[in-house]
Amino acid sequence: MTRWPQLEQFLRTDPRDVGCEQATAVLHVYVDLVLAGEQPDLELPGLPEHLRACGPCNDDFEGLLAAARDGRLGDAAPPPPIEIHTGPRDELRHLFEEAEDSPEQLAAYIDDGVVLVASGEGGAIGHLQLVDGEIKNMAVVPSRRGEGIGRRLIEAAIDLARSDGRSVLAVATAAADIGNLRFYQRVGFRMRSVERDAFTPATGYPPDLVSDGIPLRDRVWLELDL
Repeated sequence: MTRWPQLEQFLRTDPRDVGCEQATAVLHVYVDLVLAGEQPDLELPGLPEHLRACGPCNDDFEGLLAAARDGRLGDAAPPPPIEIHTGPRDELRHLFEEAEDSPEQLAAYIDDGVVLVASGEGGAIGHLQLVDGEIKNMAVVPSRRGEGIGRRLIEAAIDLARSDGRSVLAVATAAADIGNLRFYQRVGFRMRSVERDAFTPATGYPPDLVSDGIPLRDRVWLELDL
């Protein structure tokens, strides 16, 4: 028996059998211990790997741990504000390019719709582009992922879509992008359809693109009822 029975029980459980709420609670206990200078890995070898293997924790583990190590969580910094971007879209091009592999496609829509921006020290750290009830482009800078910024951008987009009288919010992502599919379903989206051969040279994408080791070919459409 260790000093941390909750973590010990989690380590004895198959990650596939752990619910999102329980896994997130364990993840935060682990991060709190790291912040306090404890070393739970020494008493419970394999705990970080177990957390990474757990679907609900996979996206958040590295971001939360990095935040703990650089002191952002320890300082209890307020969440970044979400605002409508009113400046030139080129100011956010680096964020758009995080989510779009086709320069041709990006040029066609970068100026469309409304863009929500999460701001941190030094400028924008995340964005979401909303066009006619569709999340067209969304990204968070790598150094700030896993902090809930993406979820807050989604919540702001939901509020904006509802204020525009929308009853459904749509988003499309690559069928090969396991992380994005997990994220959108965790915030409530459900799959609607699959668009085959959406990512090809004929549509402006480089050949042989790969995501999570899977060839990038098809696009999945998801919807959230508002």
